[in-house]
Amino acid sequence: MTTPTSPHTSQPDARTRSTRRRRLLGGSAIVLLVVAAGLAIGTGVPGRGSSPSAQPASSPADSRSASRSARSPAPLDVFEVAITSFDITTTSIGEVRARTQLDIRNPLEGDTTIVEIVPEGTMVRKGDLLVKLNAENIQQRLDQELLSLESSRAAVVEAEEGYAIQLSENESALRAATLKVALAELDLNKWRQGEVESKRQDLEHEVDRTTKDEQRLRDKVAKSRELLSKGYYSADQLKQDELAWEQSQAALAKATLARQVYWQFEHPKDERTKLSAVEEARAELERTQRLNNSRTASRDADRRNKQQSLQIREQLVAKYQRQVESATIFAPQDGLVVYASSLENSRWGGDEGPLQVGSRVWPNQNLIVLPDTSEMIASVRVHESLASRIQPGLPATIRVDAVGDRRFKGVVEGVGILAEQTSRWMDPNLREYSVRISIQRDASDEQSQRLRPSMRCEAEIQLGRCEDTLAVPVQGIFTEGLIRYVHVMESPGRWVRRPVLVGLRSDRFGQIRAGLGEGDRVLLRTPNAGELLNRPWDPEQLAVAGLGLDDQGQVVRIGGDSGPNAGGGGPPGAPGQRRQRPRPAPAQDDIAAPAAPQPTARPEVSTTDPAPAGQTPTASK
Repeated sequence: MTTPTSPHTSQPDARTRSTRRRRLLGGSAIVLLVVAAGLAIGTGVPGRGSSPSAQPASSPADSRSASRSARSPAPLDVFEVAITSFDITTTSIGEVRARTQLDIRNPLEGDTTIVEIVPEGTMVRKGDLLVKLNAENIQQRLDQELLSLESSRAAVVEAEEGYAIQLSENESALRAATLKVALAELDLNKWRQGEVESKRQDLEHEVDRTTKDEQRLRDKVAKSRELLSKGYYSADQLKQDELAWEQSQAALAKATLARQVYWQFEHPKDERTKLSAVEEARAELERTQRLNNSRTASRDADRRNKQQSLQIREQLVAKYQRQVESATIFAPQDGLVVYASSLENSRWGGDEGPLQVGSRVWPNQNLIVLPDTSEMIASVRVHESLASRIQPGLPATIRVDAVGDRRFKGVVEGVGILAEQTSRWMDPNLREYSVRISIQRDASDEQSQRLRPSMRCEAEIQLGRCEDTLAVPVQGIFTEGLIRYVHVMESPGRWVRRPVLVGLRSDRFGQIRAGLGEGDRVLLRTPNAGELLNRPWDPEQLAVAGLGLDDQGQVVRIGGDSGPNAGGGGPPGAPGQRRQRPRPAPAQDDIAAPAAPQPTARPEVSTTDPAPAGQTPTASK
């Protein structure tokens, strides 16, 4: 018996191969048991509703199976075509995970050591102690920062007082400068409205007095001359009058000159002096204002600098206090304690020992994974060609070897958004999607409570069901180029190839839409030497499968058939198929496809074909 190779999984691991071998061997054993039971009760080989993998409910066609006469038991590698029903499923592998899982990391900023840690595998409650880290260095820095904090607070008080004093000094300096300006302006106004007017009056009065005195003496001299000419006045008296007149003329000239000098020289000088004093006072006021602003800004900057320094110190103290507090880590939720080192070793094959008291840890290192085991899910991977057909709500069966090969019911919750390259080195073209399946558990079931994260699991997702149809085990379907065919018994020990039209398929059965009839016997392996009748392809049989022969005798599609014989049997979305020479069936212990084609035909592998109208698409393993 041969085992089909899944086109959606490249190079399956030993667990997968072992699982499939057990499944196929189990199916063969069931065939034998069913045949033996048929002989015991006189019903013959399995008919409608009996198959190696499914036992559907009774249907109208069961009467045909029950009416058969007893026959000789069939070999294990021979299958009698019958009407049956089978589930369309796909099987994927993955691991069990907790629905909610928290990573407990080292919250300290520096390397430290573990002082106390809860034993791995312990079920903890929210608030229970998980890890206690060494925080002595942080406590020392906290003590130093507390001292610096007090100094910063004193500096802030000093800066605040200095700022207040500076404001008071600024007000005093500003008042003095303002007063100086006011006094200079008052002095200017006093000079203009008092001193200048008084000086003008004095000068004008002096000029007026000397003018009148000169006029009087001039008239006196004239009269004295007249009197002298009449003999009434002496010459000496005349000379005295003339001298007095000359002195009055000089006094008038002096008074006039003094007035002229004052208005041309002394008045502008005094005016400029007074204006300069006002301008200087105003400039001093402006300088005082700017100096006040500068000193205020300097004091304010010093004050804000001290305040910011205090704030930084307070933040450091608060941070170190939080660090000291966070050095003792408590469980944020209920869960199972799993050391992160154990997960890393299992994932990457490391040899580091588990965390323990004294272990050195670095900042943000993941210490403990705390999964909530009350709700578990299965995370499996499916080929990208199946991702669009897996929808939330599909039923699934999850098998976990670690709990006694127990099978759990599940429901698909969702499919990953992006495809992942899960086998970069072995198959760089392989892309798989992650599928989350909720696991339904019974709280009273002791085995179900033993589920733990990272347990390997195998999930069988039911994509649909094919009801009441002719079916053949997939290991009996072979491919040669465009042709899908089976080996049909012509006589005992002699087999002929017959093209068939394959419809829906699961990982065990393929629907036969045309080419076989109920009761035909099909060989489930590659014929041995001398068993196969080497005959050319019958055109009528090829036409049933949507194929034909061209002028050169090559097999081609006819009638625009887009059915299962189109494309060479590859999965949907796979690269274009190449025409292949017949290949032998893979060995039972090695179900991976051979590296190069072989000279004989290979068995049909489980693939996905377009479904006929009204039927569920094919799932492939």
